[in-house]
Amino acid sequence: MQPQFRIVLASASERRKTLLARMGLTFDVMPADVDETIPDCMPPEQVAESLARLKAETIAEMLHNRKPSGDSRPTLIIGADTVVAFEHEVIGKPEDRAHAVRILRRLRNTSQRVITGVCLINSLTGKTTVDHETSIVTMADLSDEQIDNYVASGRADDKAGAYAVQEDCDPHVLSIEGSFDNVVGLPTELLDRLIKNSGVRLLR
Repeated sequence: MQPQFRIVLASASERRKTLLARMGLTFDVMPADVDETIPDCMPPEQVAESLARLKAETIAEMLHNRKPSGDSRPTLIIGADTVVAFEHEVIGKPEDRAHAVRILRRLRNTSQRVITGVCLINSLTGKTTVDHETSIVTMADLSDEQIDNYVASGRADDKAGAYAVQEDCDPHVLSIEGSFDNVVGLPTELLDRLIKNSGVRLLR
């Protein structure tokens, strides 16, 4: 009989926690402290997958080295990372708010690819599964004042591409082609498919 697994999300993102909870899953949160420096000349899809894998592997190693606790179930570790790609370049998180302003002025009135890499690690078998989802976001032709106000609100802080799409109507986004959840930070349909294909039994 297939043992029941617990889930560990290797991320502190409130958006990812919300999306995972909406899938009806019970999970623990263990943020992975990793170097998210983007390698030069690496395709955006590979960047997203590599960082997602790094996060999942970091937590997998941490759990492996941890002393046994009361929960003896095997673990399914989920790592995820979102990047924004524009003109074949990966646009990472802004270094500060001045940098966020420069990024948004460059991205306004353009379309970008938002790519989220997802990595699953089965602690019982050691099997690692990695994939990614891509959505197209078209940004409005924002004025300098709109950009300044958006950045001052803090919504650009620590966000790939210096913006985040939430459930409310975002005036800076004209349209989204593809998965909305992917742009928020976790492609739930892809994740659900990867979990089902893994064959593990999860606590819901």
